[in-house]
Amino acid sequence: MINILKKNRYFNTKKGFTIIEFVVSMVILAIISLVIGMGFIQMIHGYFIAKGNASTSQNAQIVLARVVKELKSTLSITSGDTASITFDSESISSPPKTLVLSLDNTRQELSLGGDLLANHVKTFNLSYFDQYDKVSAPAGLSYLPKSTAIIKITLGLSGADNEVATFELRIFLSKVITGI
Repeated sequence: MINILKKNRYFNTKKGFTIIEFVVSMVILAIISLVIGMGFIQMIHGYFIAKGNASTSQNAQIVLARVVKELKSTLSITSGDTASITFDSESISSPPKTLVLSLDNTRQELSLGGDLLANHVKTFNLSYFDQYDKVSAPAGLSYLPKSTAIIKITLGLSGADNEVATFELRIFLSKVITGI
């Protein structure tokens, strides 16, 4: 009888996991893995949004640099409104050529003289000023040759997650005779 008690004691003192402990630990491990996995997914998503926004900003800088270059070499402006401007651009090697900067709303493309400058353009606006903050035309809607000295360009491009990034700059028309 003593041997039987010793054997029972031996079996009762054996350490191990029950099925409930095993299931609970697996559930806890799954929850921790899920939280860590969601963190990685958010981190990767944030990376792609930042990369897309950086690309959008870079495209806007390139577009605006080209527009500034062309408008700075402008000899005269034929016409202009809030969505387009027609001007004669000075060229060193050839006679001046007439260029049109305009937005095609249906295709959301901004073009200059037939060249595509940007696509996914959500907003594009031109405003005309005779001083830095003084509008030269009624409500700034159209170009007035006698008083326009500054053109403000507002450009909105669709970036990551279809968020619109808006860029704005003002160009002083140094070569255009403005009457001021």
